[in-house]
Amino acid sequence: MRLLRIIFIFFMFTNNTSQAKDINMSPLNNSPYFTLKVESFGVSFFTNINGVTIYKELDNNGQISTTIPINNYMSPEKNFLEIEALPPEAGSKFNPNSHILISLQVAPNDNKDKIITLTSIIFSGNATNGKHAEKSSSSGNFRSTDGQPDKDGDIIIGQISYKKINEYEGGVAISRELSAPSTIPKWEFLNSDEIPNLESLSDNEYYSLLDSLLEEYLKIQNAIKNKSTSQVINLFKERNIETDKAFYLTPGTTEAKISKSLSDVENDNDLGLIELKRDSVDFTVEPNNRLISLTRTGLTPAISLDFKNGYGSQRYNLIFRREGNNWILTR
Repeated sequence: MRLLRIIFIFFMFTNNTSQAKDINMSPLNNSPYFTLKVESFGVSFFTNINGVTIYKELDNNGQISTTIPINNYMSPEKNFLEIEALPPEAGSKFNPNSHILISLQVAPNDNKDKIITLTSIIFSGNATNGKHAEKSSSSGNFRSTDGQPDKDGDIIIGQISYKKINEYEGGVAISRELSAPSTIPKWEFLNSDEIPNLESLSDNEYYSLLDSLLEEYLKIQNAIKNKSTSQVINLFKERNIETDKAFYLTPGTTEAKISKSLSDVENDNDLGLIELKRDSVDFTVEPNNRLISLTRTGLTPAISLDFKNGYGSQRYNLIFRREGNNWILTR
């Protein structure tokens, strides 16, 4: 009896040690480097992580393949992955040959080629029983060490959910939640104040809010115009600090990069600032209703410069959050 008890204790000890070792080997606990792989053909769509649009494709005849680093949008706890797919025209059908693949991937930061796919959503324009994402990866528990199914796995992948997009007839939002606890910090925007419901505002309230955010953009626009961008670099403080943390950069790296970019732009005589005023921009609110930006026609950034003697432009995509009555540039 004593021998059996010793054997049992030994088995439990080695098993627990093995599980602990597996957890320690997980890229989620070792400076994780998250990326989103995006592939598509023949469809317009938005890809959202935790209610923030990471990638958009507005050409329903286009074909793309790209991979996007997303550490600065990931939560250390639960994460929400979504595709918003739009047919060529409101009320029309999807191209039956159209497709979208988004895969959430992770690798150790010091070995980015060691990629593990955590989950995916696969959209097909040719729906099965009215469902466009039947070929997506499975739900359930998975191991973060290799992405394989395991009833005791530390990753929990939720089922696919569908929702109609009321603002665009025929559009569909396809989403899933995943629990993947990691050492990523919890970013400020995840708990920031919600943006007021724009549709419920009076005209005076709407334009007062727009003017207050436009004022933040004009600080940067005017600094470029007056060649004084060094005086507004403090506006990028949260964005710079969190970007450094997200991608394991030496503190000050992102600040130095944006400082150089702004300095180069303000001293480039071949670039001309596009006029920025109230009637040239409007709000773009992220799906999480916590982040907001001002954009021009076609959802292009408010602060844009065109080359005077050729094609091309320099654009600054600035995303703000709200804290009380203050606007904070966060991405």
